[in-house]
Order: sequence, then structure tokens, then C-alpha cells
Amino acid sequence: MVRSAKDWKWSSYHTSVAQSKKPDWLKVDWLLSQFAKTKGVAIKRYKDYVKGGKNQSSPMEALKNQIYLGSNKFVESMLSKLEQQVDPSETPKKQRTLAVLTLEDIKQISGSRNEGIVQSYFKGHFTLKQIGDFYELHYSRVSRIVSQEKAKHL
Repeated sequence: MVRSAKDWKWSSYHTSVAQSKKPDWLKVDWLLSQFAKTKGVAIKRYKDYVKGGKNQSSPMEALKNQIYLGSNKFVESMLSKLEQQVDPSETPKKQRTLAVLTLEDIKQISGSRNEGIVQSYFKGHFTLKQIGDFYELHYSRVSRIVSQEKAKHL
């Protein structure tokens, strides 16, 4: 959303690295102590750490069941705990299922490119743009392939 953490209006980054006055309510000492014992070294390491996260994919892409970040075993564990407390019919089916296959997984098990595209769209819960980017096609071409497949089954 911004090029640098310091540019985000609501970020504590600029305060954490001593580029602006720290409000009384903001506690940065613990954060910096995770990077080094001395403040100057901690600030440098923290800056490097934040810089290293730039251009990384969003953690939202790794979400499973729309709410969990973790392995399938972890998700199963959380779902079993949840199911003990909540009527499963109250949770949308999409949120109760385990992680879907990746686009690469679907491509590997598909007989053809078009089959992979169709499977990715209908069973993989991917957008036309995500599929198009993966197969190096414009999303409108992906849409036509999906539409052609729908027409075959009508």
C-alpha cells in the first residue's frame, strides 16, 4: 500500500527507529530488545528486518479456511476444537474445508492446460486473474476457456 513502512501513516515504524517523537502510550523497548541489547544496533537490525519483508507475498495468500495460517495438521486441530464448541452448520462450508490445491498442484494433475484452468477456477477457488497470471494468459482468455467448458455441460 506504500513503498516504505515509514510512509504508512498509522505505522509505529518511524517512531520505533527514532525518526519521530514517541508518544507516551507507545512502547518500543521490548520490540527493539528482540534485535539487540544496544539501541543503536537494535534499530539498524530492525530496519534491515523490515526492509527484508519488502516485496514479499502477502500472508493473506497462505490463509487456510479464511482464518488460519499454518499447516494442514494445525488447521485440522483448530477445526476440531472449534467443532466441539460450535454447531458446524453455522460455519460456511468453504471455511470448514482444508486447504485447496495450489495452481501448480492442479496443473500437475490435469490432463491439459485448459483442464487445469477449468479445475483451478471451479475447484481451486482462484480468480480469473490469478489463473491467468499463472498460465501467462490474460484473464479474459481464461474467462473464455471457463465459459466454453460450462457450455459443454449445459
